[in-house]
Amino acid sequence: MINGKKQLIIIAIASAAGFIISIGLIAGNVSKYSKYIPVEAKVAGVLMKNGVGTATKTFDVTYEFNVGGKQVQAVQGVNSEGGFYGGQTVAIRYNPENPTEIEDKSAIHTEIFFTSFLGIFTALLVVGIVKKG
Repeated sequence: MINGKKQLIIIAIASAAGFIISIGLIAGNVSKYSKYIPVEAKVAGVLMKNGVGTATKTFDVTYEFNVGGKQVQAVQGVNSEGGFYGGQTVAIRYNPENPTEIEDKSAIHTEIFFTSFLGIFTALLVVGIVKKG
């Protein structure tokens, strides 16, 4: 049980450091993906990679899209099927230097969730420290 002000301060500092690092990761990805080009892609297939008999399933989603008149395929791993099905049209963004590399939206969502959690946790710790006087 955490009951000392000193313990709360140490945890708050660690949490704040994690929060700052998470913001840096998000900023890095925003910068990286800002150079990516939006395009309409067709889902060419969804293949379950693992998770048979377990609660965790991961999938490879294959996208097909046109870049400068050339058909390109890109595969991205996702943690859930996400409602993807063959023939579906979706909006993606690809790296103009390497069109088979596409934006990883699930990683960004995870980073935003984690950063939000750390921010709230840090704020609650600060409130606890202030209340302890």
